[in-house]
Amino acid sequence: MDNSKKTTSKLLDLYEKRVFELPLGILGHFFARYYAVTGDEKHKKIVALNIFVKYFSKFNKFSEEFLKNENFGKKSKAPTPKTERKRARFNFYQKNIKARFFDDFLLLLFYLNKYKLEKNVSQKEYKRVIANLAKIDFYSLYNNDNAIRSDSSYLFNSVFFLKHLEIDTKISQVCEKRLKSMYVDSKMDLADISDSEYKSFVYSMTHIIIADSKYYERFVSGHKWIIKYFANNLDTIAQRTTPDILAEVGFCFRLCREEQKYLSLLNEIKKQSLSLMSWKKLGADINFLRWKEHTNSILIMLLANNKKFHKAHDFSKNRLFQ
Repeated sequence: MDNSKKTTSKLLDLYEKRVFELPLGILGHFFARYYAVTGDEKHKKIVALNIFVKYFSKFNKFSEEFLKNENFGKKSKAPTPKTERKRARFNFYQKNIKARFFDDFLLLLFYLNKYKLEKNVSQKEYKRVIANLAKIDFYSLYNNDNAIRSDSSYLFNSVFFLKHLEIDTKISQVCEKRLKSMYVDSKMDLADISDSEYKSFVYSMTHIIIADSKYYERFVSGHKWIIKYFANNLDTIAQRTTPDILAEVGFCFRLCREEQKYLSLLNEIKKQSLSLMSWKKLGADINFLRWKEHTNSILIMLLANNKKFHKAHDFSKNRLFQ
């Protein structure tokens, strides 16, 4: 068994052994991504339950607030986050309260569609939601420097969800061009921005590609400027970001089918990612296993050699959603 398969097998074993101890959201996230590259359906029930709890069950609450209240969205009463990136997003939401609502609601609607559940909710209400969303001026909300700088990857998820839901098929391209204009075409010296802002910039680029893939359902084309930036600045990315972000960068080479062109860079990312694995701690500390789940999920997809992605399960006839 090669190193990639050993790593995938060991990670899968760790999460399967703790299936009764880890939160549903962690397990659902991990197993959905494992399925996307392997097609292994043995965790289908866990994925279904997570989709039900996290998204499907909340449709009525979100749609009612959206359709009946012009002042939907609330300022958060939570403490101001400690990290600079989270604090920037928090402050952006406090001043743009509808942004957080739309980030959450568009994510929910995207997952309903991804798992073929849009017809399992009230059709009258669902159609009204889509029609009313088409009237929202998302350009004013998202297509500005502050939003792109502060909301970063969440924003790019949202504008691609608008595209996939066929509410607005152009806004994702407009916001992507703005990101490029802000950080690349402007000849800005990125050494002058904080590591926090630099992380947001790189996360925005990875999530443009990931969101365009419909969250691991297909390979994507385009975004050449992003792949070029990654290839030319890999050392800087490794130094100024995190193992999580570096693994996403490597996976983006795969999603864009650029792995052969940049094979040496991709192999270096894999090598570095594997060198950072703390197997003993992952096995002994369940909180660490939980905290590292996102990185571990990306790593499994980075190491995979799948020639296609497996489309999400069709849960429309699953009894849970009737």
